[in-house]
Amino acid sequence: LTSYPQYVENPMRAASVRNPWAVMIAAGLKGAECRGWRTRHRGPLLIVSSLDPFIEPAGCAVGVVNVVDVVPFRSDYGPRACVPARRHAYIWLLEGAREIKPIPIRGMPGLYEAPVRMADLEPLQQRRAFSLKTLIVPVETSGLGRDGITRTVPEIVAMALRNKWKVSRSASGEVTAWAEVRVPTEYASFVDSMW
Repeated sequence: LTSYPQYVENPMRAASVRNPWAVMIAAGLKGAECRGWRTRHRGPLLIVSSLDPFIEPAGCAVGVVNVVDVVPFRSDYGPRACVPARRHAYIWLLEGAREIKPIPIRGMPGLYEAPVRMADLEPLQQRRAFSLKTLIVPVETSGLGRDGITRTVPEIVAMALRNKWKVSRSASGEVTAWAEVRVPTEYASFVDSMW
């Protein structure tokens, strides 16, 4: 791995993301990132894998994505972001993921300027090959929605159909929705433990 200087002209905006999420974003397997804050940044974003937990490649820039929008969290974004429902959170919608040759970069909280330029990034010569496992995860459907409105059974069923969730209804009338999330097999137990 090559070390980069601490200052460059026109540095890239970057965000540190814990692994395995960073690698999944870079590979295009995770199309959204859940954060407790919103950003006005739109456009290219360098994805830097954090050192905690130490999952290779740790402490490196691993990919570039485009931030296309930032919206308040809704439960139907959970499977796309590979996270369970979160209150008071935001979803960064990501597109155009590109894996790059890992570059050691010191991560920081929030968005920051990384000492690297877009022109310095080399595409990964051989894309990471993942065998994927499908996890069936619960989607929060009860209680108040982000907009403060209690979801009715028909609304939950409509959301489920729109998002291709599986729905079951108990004898007491409680509705449960389940989403399929495809993750690399090597990270499946870690991701599954998040739910």
